[in-house]
Amino acid sequence: EQELDAAELEHILGFSGQEAHALAMHPSDPNIVLHGIGNVVVLSDQTDPHKQDLLRGHDNVITSVSFSPSGRLLASGQKKSAYRDGEQIVIWEYDTRRPLYRLSGVDGTVISLKFSEDDRFLAAIGEGSTNGNDIAIFDTQNGSVAQYLKCARNPATCMCWGRIFVADPNRRVKTPKYSLFTFQNTLVQAHFLEYDMKTMSYVIKSEAVKFPAAGLQRTYHDCCLSPTVGEVIASTSVGEIMVFNA
Repeated sequence: EQELDAAELEHILGFSGQEAHALAMHPSDPNIVLHGIGNVVVLSDQTDPHKQDLLRGHDNVITSVSFSPSGRLLASGQKKSAYRDGEQIVIWEYDTRRPLYRLSGVDGTVISLKFSEDDRFLAAIGEGSTNGNDIAIFDTQNGSVAQYLKCARNPATCMCWGRIFVADPNRRVKTPKYSLFTFQNTLVQAHFLEYDMKTMSYVIKSEAVKFPAAGLQRTYHDCCLSPTVGEVIASTSVGEIMVFNA
């Protein structure tokens, strides 16, 4: 009998849209789309439906994907694994399509992934539990957790990086300071990540964004930093677009 070669999957069509953060466009090539189908990460060229790369590194449904601003890196996160603890997130090299890091640090399903503007950090929101959820900030230079935030009582639903503040030349610390905005129903917070010479590590300081005395009860779906005026724009469950000074 003639032996047949093993069948190999060539390309996949379809996107359910059930996961709010599981679709991303390449920052410099508008034809390249990143999304998840089941537990496979798909890089598709919109000019040719047969031109795809299938990245395999997850064991459950892909729930979030993101390109770094330079397009050099991409990240993918999944629903909580039924087979292993941790390693819910993978950072990939775009050019080689190979995994760079497999990351642990958030609890449960990965809700959102966002790279800082210089590709240095990746922030991830985990689903958490009834006691709230958590946000891990990973250093893409070595895959370690640079900082960790706990969102008790008010789970975070989305986030975005704000401006990067260039270090003051008069200071001993020459590394820049990063800002990250998180949205948690009635609570919107600005977090500032900077390097501390005393502890030789990154530290984070947080402050709440001021609201009217009555507050605004909202569920925030997504947010982004305006590239021109330095404002954070967020969409809400009641059809509003809210603008915050960054």
